[in-house]
Amino acid sequence: MDDDDEVVLVPVHEFHTEEGARTVGAELVAHGIGAEVQPVPAAELPEDGPQAGYRVLVLEHELVRAQEVLGLVEPEDRPAANPEEPMTPVRPKTNWRVVGLVWLAALIILPVVAFFLTYLAVSR
Repeated sequence: MDDDDEVVLVPVHEFHTEEGARTVGAELVAHGIGAEVQPVPAAELPEDGPQAGYRVLVLEHELVRAQEVLGLVEPEDRPAANPEEPMTPVRPKTNWRVVGLVWLAALIILPVVAFFLTYLAVSR
C-alpha cells in the first residue's frame, strides 16, 4: 500500500442503539462488504436530538453497494451477462526485469558462489 492510499471510511447510516448498528453491520459483512460500527462523536450529535448514537462505516468505494444492500437506494440496472459469450482471462504483463534477475541468479550467481564455497571447504 502506498503512502498516498488512505483508507477512507464513510458513514452509511446512523442508529440510536448499538444493537441496531451491529445488526446492520453484520448484514453488510454477510454480503461481503467490510463494515465498522462506531459511536457518533459528541460534537456531531444534535443538541435537541438523542444524546447517543452509532453509525455504520464502510470503505468509500463500497458506499453505493452498501446502500443498495440496505435498501437505502434503488439498485442500479446492470446489463445481464451473456452466457453464450466465453470469458477470456486477462493476462498480466510480464515483468522482464524480474525474469532476467531470476535467470541471472539461477544460472550465473548461484553456481559461482557454490564453486567458491566448495573450493574454500575442500582447501582447508
